[in-house]
Order: sequence, then C-alpha cells, then structure tokens
Amino acid sequence: MGSVLQEKLWVAGKYAIVVIVLLSVLPILLPSAIILSLLFFTFVLPLLCGVAGLFLLQIHAMMLYRYLVAEYEKIIAPALRFAVLLLLGLFREPQSNRVMENAGGPERLREERGNPVVRVAHD
Repeated sequence: MGSVLQEKLWVAGKYAIVVIVLLSVLPILLPSAIILSLLFFTFVLPLLCGVAGLFLLQIHAMMLYRYLVAEYEKIIAPALRFAVLLLLGLFREPQSNRVMENAGGPERLREERGNPVVRVAHD
C-alpha cells in the first residue's frame, strides 16, 4: 500500500516541478513573446503582404495588358483608344531624340538636310 502512495506522490511531485518551472519562466517569456508578436504584426507581416501584393499586381497587370492588346479594338472606343495611346506615348522617350543621338546630334541632321550649321568660335 505504501509503494502505491509513494508512486502517486512521485508523479504528483514531477507534475508540481513542471508547473513551478513553467510558472517561474512564464513572466520572463511572456513579455518577450508579446514584444515579438507585436514586431511580427507591425513590421514582418505587412512587409510580406506588401511584397505578395506587388507580385499579384504584376501578374494581374500582365494578364490585363495581354487581354487589352488582343481585344482593345472591341472594347475601347476610338477616341478613348487615342487618349490611352497618347498617355502611353508620354511615358516613352521621344523617337526624334533617339534618332538624333544615334545620328550624331542635331547638327549632323541639319547638315544632312541641307541646312548649314553655323558654328561660333568661343574665346
């Protein structure tokens, strides 16, 4: 009879030790867990959501662009199509600038067209 009681006391003692250790460590771990969770929800999670959102936005923009290129004549009125193409053209570098850079500048283009370039010597 005594051995059964000793065994129950031993098991209860082990559980008591575990509970005492957990209760003594909890005040140390809980604030750090709260701080880590605040840092996670404040910085890490929004950053991950933002990066994922940019990838999703890029995917959807590419799908929409492919759809519009294939179907824009059916779904966009001519005046609106002209306005959209005009706005898209504003974001490009003008073709004339690239031609002039490749040809050697505006002076060379003027000379090729027959307009003489007057060069002024500077002191």
